[in-house]
Amino acid sequence: MSHPWLVFVLLLSTSLLAKPFNVVTGIDRPPYSIQNAKVGFEIELLNAVLDKVVEHHEFVIAPYGRTIKILDVNNIDAMTTASISVYKASGKLSLPYIQYRNVAVTLKSAGLKLASINDLERFSIATFLNAKTILGDTFSQAVSKASQYTELSDQSLQLHMLRKNKVQVLVMDINIFNYFNKFHELDVDIHQIFPLTAYGLLVKDDRTRTAFDKELKKFINSSRYYKLAEGWSIEPTLLID
Repeated sequence: MSHPWLVFVLLLSTSLLAKPFNVVTGIDRPPYSIQNAKVGFEIELLNAVLDKVVEHHEFVIAPYGRTIKILDVNNIDAMTTASISVYKASGKLSLPYIQYRNVAVTLKSAGLKLASINDLERFSIATFLNAKTILGDTFSQAVSKASQYTELSDQSLQLHMLRKNKVQVLVMDINIFNYFNKFHELDVDIHQIFPLTAYGLLVKDDRTRTAFDKELKKFINSSRYYKLAEGWSIEPTLLID
């Protein structure tokens, strides 16, 4: 004679033991990820897609210094915000779901002129962690000649530094700058001297990556993608066409 309660306990035990799909993401990057990956454009987009691909997923917060080697960790299955230019050759990268437009930001009152990345060598600069790797050799060579160069994990501090004239130039994504500048209201010039940087999801398992790409295409081609972007004030030109 079978015991329904015993079947229930066995099913519950199996459920509790089921391994979640663990996704490594960085610290807060408003408007992409906020409140320890609880909300934000990127987090909500990935939630919507991953809900169609895996039974259960969780975000694991890790510092910006992340590489493909993070997938060698047993309980890690994917990594967010992986640069297409850096990780495409790995064969583990999904299709892109967002593009960043890094820009140089200066106070309008300073009247500074920047026509190219090379011009950065003449100024003091604050930027985000690992900018030298993400923004390439030309950027790395230029800032090596700068009078001051600072990388910060908390990008809100960049605006404090600019407001207090501790640096002359900020280098950061335009959406991140716009989010933080709502609180600072700095009068600035935006210098578009960088190419766009496309980002995808780095995925350990090929089958999961293929399924993710399939569901991502559906999401990007739906009105939900544009409504989500509008809700977080994402620049429309940075969405994937």
